[in-house]
Amino acid sequence: MKKAFTLIEVLVIIAILMILIAMTFGGIKTIQTKAKTIHTRNTMATLHQALTIYEHHTGEFPIINSITEQYKLYRALTQTLEIKDFKGNLVAEINTPALNISSLIADGIIKQDTDEPTHYFFLDGWGTPILYMFGEIANTSGYSYNAQRVYEDGIDYNVNWSDSFDLVSFGKDTLSDTAQTQKNDITNF
Repeated sequence: MKKAFTLIEVLVIIAILMILIAMTFGGIKTIQTKAKTIHTRNTMATLHQALTIYEHHTGEFPIINSITEQYKLYRALTQTLEIKDFKGNLVAEINTPALNISSLIADGIIKQDTDEPTHYFFLDGWGTPILYMFGEIANTSGYSYNAQRVYEDGIDYNVNWSDSFDLVSFGKDTLSDTAQTQKNDITNF
């Protein structure tokens, strides 16, 4: 007599296969998230190094104190640096930018703004801009201050400027509007 599988046996095999597939895809998602986090931390390390080079040559970090001015970071790190003395006289020019932009563009780390073709942004592993903050922020009453926390456009940012700068990625949820979503943020502080 011919031996065949019963309907119950086929359903059990299908159920086992579905469980294995679900476990595999769950693991892949976790690995992808970890890879994007590592990618973002490496991008931040590259930016940190470029900002340190910039500060070494100019004596200061680029001052960008608004979310809407993030394109200025690209300009600062890719331009010819002019070294001036305390009177403002040009002492030297450094023609080598702080960043190798061709490799960053090839890796998808730098993206051109579709609305403003002269604006470029540094992206995290999820494709959202990495925020750079250094400088004073003018509050609604017109006074400026070095902030510990910044609330702009409905988003609460943890910033701590003294002699350094902050780099912030919103992380896997691409949000930073509540304490719950801020725990996924990736920062250099």
